[in-house]
Amino acid sequence: MTYRFVSALLTVFVTLLTLAPLAAQAEDSSGKDSSFWPKAGEKDTRATAEKQKAQVEAIVTGIRERYRKDPAWRCPFNQEYKSKLTKRTTKSDGKVLFEQPTNMRWDYDKPEKKSFITDGKQMWYVLWDAKEAKHNPTLKKSSLESSIGFLWGESDLRADYDILLLPLTVLEKDIQVGERLALELTPKKSSQFEVLYLLVNPTSYRIEEAVLIDTIGNRNRLIFGKQEVMKKQTPTPFVWSQPKGETWQVETVSF
Repeated sequence: MTYRFVSALLTVFVTLLTLAPLAAQAEDSSGKDSSFWPKAGEKDTRATAEKQKAQVEAIVTGIRERYRKDPAWRCPFNQEYKSKLTKRTTKSDGKVLFEQPTNMRWDYDKPEKKSFITDGKQMWYVLWDAKEAKHNPTLKKSSLESSIGFLWGESDLRADYDILLLPLTVLEKDIQVGERLALELTPKKSSQFEVLYLLVNPTSYRIEEAVLIDTIGNRNRLIFGKQEVMKKQTPTPFVWSQPKGETWQVETVSF
């Protein structure tokens, strides 16, 4: 498991967590034009700068309201990781569990059982069948900070990213957007990825897909299934410890 891949996974997920709260200063979208797409004949296919800003703010506000009322949830996901070098696509699936503000857990079922678990302060990468675990006890202080510092409120999403609404029906030539809203997030500074796309349901504002392109052109696509609202769980599933009576190989790392 490479640092770049771990960074990609974390970047996608923490963006889902922080896109909404950091939009708290967005204007109320009530009473505004509900059409997110350019009108026929507009010269600028991305609309004017002012209209674009208002559209983005309205969508971000919708996402904020959606996820603020559901502070904990889980859902199934499918992942497609396409290598730029080999042109091969690796498919995986599993379930993701989220609990505000910084708890997240990815449990993969196929092609192998593995988990990414974090409470925002440390992270575990667990290979269940091999009984191996990698533990980063200082996640916040690691080199991931430059990519996901906004997770801890130490950077502003809109200050660090250019956010655009794209009038597309197809993304990356093979991803059908349909009637969904397509947001493009581009880092303003050096980052572990080039661009992140979020496909948002225009009615519920649920994020249905996240597509991340890293700095060498690999594509990480996450497709989220139906969300199930959860209550806070005890004991917490966001901290991993070695199962009693079992022998595991545990390594401390800093990815």
